[in-house]
Amino acid sequence: MWTGPRSRYVGAMRLLRIMPILVVLLGVSVAGCADESSPPATDVQRDLDTLVGAARAGGAALVVKGAGPELRVTSGVADKSTGAPMRSDQQVRIGSVTKSFTAALVLSLVRDGRVDLDAPAERYVPELVSAGSEPAPTVRQVLQHTSGLPECTTSRAIMQSGSGGTEQFTPERILQIAMQSPRQFRPGEQMKYTNTNYIVAGLIASRVSGVPVSRLLQQRIAEPLGLRNTYLPEPGERMIRGPHPTGYWIGPDGVDTALSDTETSAMGAAGGIVSTPDDLIAFFDALRDGTVLDAATSAQLHSAVPMGGRPGLTYGLGLMHATFGCGVQFWGHAGDVPGYTALAGSTSDGRGVALTITGAVDHDSDMLSVVDRAVCAQKAS
Repeated sequence: MWTGPRSRYVGAMRLLRIMPILVVLLGVSVAGCADESSPPATDVQRDLDTLVGAARAGGAALVVKGAGPELRVTSGVADKSTGAPMRSDQQVRIGSVTKSFTAALVLSLVRDGRVDLDAPAERYVPELVSAGSEPAPTVRQVLQHTSGLPECTTSRAIMQSGSGGTEQFTPERILQIAMQSPRQFRPGEQMKYTNTNYIVAGLIASRVSGVPVSRLLQQRIAEPLGLRNTYLPEPGERMIRGPHPTGYWIGPDGVDTALSDTETSAMGAAGGIVSTPDDLIAFFDALRDGTVLDAATSAQLHSAVPMGGRPGLTYGLGLMHATFGCGVQFWGHAGDVPGYTALAGSTSDGRGVALTITGAVDHDSDMLSVVDRAVCAQKAS
């Protein structure tokens, strides 16, 4: 699906991966079909089984809803020690899919006339004050990864936090750590995915609104849309609140580590949200349908720039865009943190899709080709 830069907590906190589209159309079975053992159902199950095995993950869940019968497939187990089956309705950490939520929060403030997309971001976050004659990045450039801000995740302390550490971080401290490094380029010169951008975006949202991002998320997105399983953990809140599969991380020694309880304050508005496949689909469907933002503001969200010189692949404001093999347009995001990997979005023909895995997928194209095949085969059925 995508090929481009990888932004990670090196050796631990991998928040986003962008990979190539692999167009291999297979049939899929949809919920409600009488013959669950048909070849199409076997194809989807085999895809997920292969994905879980290659990642040494616990399990995976794939959900496709809208524009036809529902597709819901799981593979593996929710916990390797108990053998409990994997379910598609449990809470998982979604990594950089968080960025789509954060962008929507900032854009809701733009809609309300409280944030100017083309104003210098330092108007809202003075810590970004530009050095010398260097221009300051705009809010739009921050959301679109064209700001040139340095990457915050090169900090050893932040990396350790994401892989089971307990140290807590404020967004101000994360930004302070990041700004100790030189800027990567002048604002607007290129697009480079950088987690610092969404730490800044979270600061903009919280300072303008006067409430923490965790509460703003509830007020403006989760509560209006009925997303009862979506939240941003508070600093120090290491346990996932609801029923959840165990996440697994393979350390440098090659040993599986159960890693569900994690301090996520270092991820924050860039990658800290917990959600479920159904909540993710409801959110991206609402973005597509104009429930979260009005048409004019939504158009800004979808105003995209090329990603990393890859023809046809673009990035809007917190949304990645690609064309699936069957011509369907996809807007969404991918992300991962130690223990969990997620991909979610909506399509131009009215469908929502979410794939979650309790582990790290080394070959990202495998994960995304599963979604491409499932969506396109459902379209053809």
